[in-house]
Amino acid sequence: MNFSRQFYRALILVGLLVIPTVSFGFDGSTWISTYQGGYGHNVYETPDGGGIIGGSYGAGGACCSPWLVKLNPDGSVDWQMTYEAPGLGGATNMVPTQDGGYVIAGDGVNFMVVKVDASGNVHWAKDYGDGGYTHLRVLESNEGNFLVTGATQLEDRYYVNGRAMLLDPSGNVVWDKVYGNEGAIDYITSATVGYNGNFITIGSSRGYYWVMELDQEGNIVWQNIYGGNEEDTGLVVTKALKHYYLVVGASDSYAGGDLRNWWALLLSKSGKVAKQFTLGGYDAEDPHTAISTSDGGFMIGGGTGSFGAGFSDIWLVKFDSHARVEWQKTYGRPDRTDHAWQIQETATGYAVIGDSYYFPADYDVWVMTLDRDGNVESGDCGIVGDTYVTAFPTNVSTVSDAGVMTWDTSVKAFDMKVRATAQTGRIGTCTSAFLPE
Repeated sequence: MNFSRQFYRALILVGLLVIPTVSFGFDGSTWISTYQGGYGHNVYETPDGGGIIGGSYGAGGACCSPWLVKLNPDGSVDWQMTYEAPGLGGATNMVPTQDGGYVIAGDGVNFMVVKVDASGNVHWAKDYGDGGYTHLRVLESNEGNFLVTGATQLEDRYYVNGRAMLLDPSGNVVWDKVYGNEGAIDYITSATVGYNGNFITIGSSRGYYWVMELDQEGNIVWQNIYGGNEEDTGLVVTKALKHYYLVVGASDSYAGGDLRNWWALLLSKSGKVAKQFTLGGYDAEDPHTAISTSDGGFMIGGGTGSFGAGFSDIWLVKFDSHARVEWQKTYGRPDRTDHAWQIQETATGYAVIGDSYYFPADYDVWVMTLDRDGNVESGDCGIVGDTYVTAFPTNVSTVSDAGVMTWDTSVKAFDMKVRATAQTGRIGTCTSAFLPE
């Protein structure tokens, strides 16, 4: 497997998965709004009924810094902050924490994590050494610790391995491990808390989907690889249908055309394949997010080059409790590239965050609220369309123990001096329902 092709393709594809259900304080209307200045990865409800956006500020030569944007209940901007430190690029993901603050995974060649309070003030920030490579993700465990996952060259200077570490609420290392094969390409792209409180990770090993269950000490409970004869990159994982894990990624082995399509597997709690299917068209489709929904079904979101109004559009596909397609829609703007990075369920439907850009330097954060059938009052902010893609069953040709090795690491954590800067000025660029200030 070619190192540069496989690994750097995954840098473009990877997205966030760990997404709780929320109940936004908006009035139940549907709308689309964009915010100029960078990339959007996450959106969460805040206690005042508004929301907070996490992403990366800047584009082109000015890229990038972690970026938080606090929204009022009407969607107008309350405050926004950026964060700067040596080696700290943008943010790959942001999640709310049990103490009311947020934890941010930094985008850079090192594992960098920034913890802030509810107002965006830095609580602590640490650099944990080599890793990340835009795969860096962080999630909070049931116990209030933080699992940080990504890729590293700590144990193999020529290739990358998966890396996972558990931090206590103050950022101190509980354990730190590397997982992989010598002379091979292995990396972790996402994780979720399992049904039993352990961690389920998804990534890629030697060009196959790679799924592991890790216990609370980072030991491997089970691990499997899944795939075909071409490159298959596992990207997102979540609990689904009450008893299963849904893993989704981009597959060349099971593509309908010449480029990658979505490939989804429903796995038992021990990693056995219960159902599998592919979705897509003649062009490239990349999934970035998936959630379990309160009606017993699930939803997958990302981008599509095969359907829609632009070069690439946001593509959402809703499944019922029997894993059958319920509805599917595209959202986008002509001549632009649009992707969804996170879906949240709300009291009346769904909230979606993504980005919209026109190369080389016109980047917007895309936020929209939908009803339960995926409908939205788009106004002049985009074109909404239905798609009619069949989920085709596949017959996975490789299901086997991944057989990766585990190394304990002892990288020293360094405190980072992070400068938080309040940003001002209007950043709203398009709205179908209200005018952000």
